Amino acid sequence: MAAVPVTPPSQAVDHWQQALEQKRPCETEAKENYPWYDKAHLLLSESVCQRALWFDNFFSAGEKLSEKQATSLIWLNFQYRWNERDGEIFKPRLRAIVDLPNTQKRFKLIIEGGDQSTISQNPGEPASSDSEHSSAAIRYKMFDMDNWDFDLDLGAHFSGGPFTRGRARYYHTFNDRTVGSFRQDLVVELKELWYESSKLTLEHFSQDAVYRFVSKGKYGQKTDGLEWQLLLSRTDQISKRAAVTTFIAVEGATEDPDAARQSEISRLGMHYRRSMWRPWFFFELEPQFTLPRKHNYQDTWQITASFEIQMGKSRKRGYY
Repeated sequence: MAAVPVTPPSQAVDHWQQALEQKRPCETEAKENYPWYDKAHLLLSESVCQRALWFDNFFSAGEKLSEKQATSLIWLNFQYRWNERDGEIFKPRLRAIVDLPNTQKRFKLIIEGGDQSTISQNPGEPASSDSEHSSAAIRYKMFDMDNWDFDLDLGAHFSGGPFTRGRARYYHTFNDRTVGSFRQDLVVELKELWYESSKLTLEHFSQDAVYRFVSKGKYGQKTDGLEWQLLLSRTDQISKRAAVTTFIAVEGATEDPDAARQSEISRLGMHYRRSMWRPWFFFELEPQFTLPRKHNYQDTWQITASFEIQMGKSRKRGYY
């Protein structure tokens, strides 16, 4: 009579641990010697994770959880901007993106705020970087081919007014070090009725830096004609936790409303970003030398400083 195989105790423990992790994918244990701010960050990240998982489970239809569970990331940014002629402004901004794998990776929940920086880009570009309003939207990925995709957003601005946005993107690889992309947006909303925006990006990766050229344009029923921007930048990683970008940019519009609101401006500046104190805490500094047309091209200094806190985590790898 053949012997019945017995499962070693170690394997039984592994199965139990695997089931426990699937049951509580968001739980994070804070050690007793953690300072209060680390404990608070873990608690907030766990709460963000639980909300994302709860929302994603609506689409599971009682099936087994996917290997890649809902990913939730939130960027909370406190930004201060000082302009030599226009004064100063303080603006908190919230950005968030939630991937929902139980929807066959076709849906994302997106929250975005306006960005005062000249060059900074939201990670993953949650929603349109052209928007100056804070908003929330559901994004549906209609097509995702080898080198192009098409998304459809349905959302609303926090200040009031629903909108829908179609976005097509095309990617092209010129060689091992040079890539390009083109993005076309069409937005229909209650306040501005409609506008379309285009963005062309070319990037070249050398051994020690990344060179980027960006050309953007926006045209609609309430824009000042064609609103445009050209930017050329170089990014250097100066350490494992810091990078600096030097840039030159020019922007404007073809139909400015009056002399007091001339939009044409040239910029020369530097953007410094560093992870400091904690892996989830970032500092950014962006000084600029500008020549605004509305001030008769008189040289004007502008400085933007911000602190950013990131919350959420990737449960697939188990780190923030």
